[in-house]
Amino acid sequence: MIIANYITKIIPCDPIKLQILIYYVQAVSLVKRGKPVFTETIEAGEYGPLIRSIYNEYPRLDIIRNTDESYQIDIEILACIDLVIGHYGKMSGAQLIQEVCSESPWIEAYKTGSIITQDSIKDYYSKIYTFE
Repeated sequence: MIIANYITKIIPCDPIKLQILIYYVQAVSLVKRGKPVFTETIEAGEYGPLIRSIYNEYPRLDIIRNTDESYQIDIEILACIDLVIGHYGKMSGAQLIQEVCSESPWIEAYKTGSIITQDSIKDYYSKIYTFE
């Protein structure tokens, strides 16, 4: 996923932190742009949102640092990523777990064993995020 490549080029991440940052990019995009940056299902995993392709690509708990520069990202998506990195980027994986697991999209999906829907993400974060 190009989003993961960009994030890990900017800041080092463990896989859990990366998952949560990508989830927040999706949330920002749904609120700011009105559309998702990806269509893959987001599961409510034990430690927060789980995007299966990211989990499969980065299964170990090592710090991920990307040096690849051979990708292009839409400017609107880049703006969403930069907002997320600016707000959440300095938080540790443990801090992000605590944050995201206190928010209703994850709580409701985790309680019922279901996915975190784009509608629940957009509904919740449109009350939290404000963009000019």
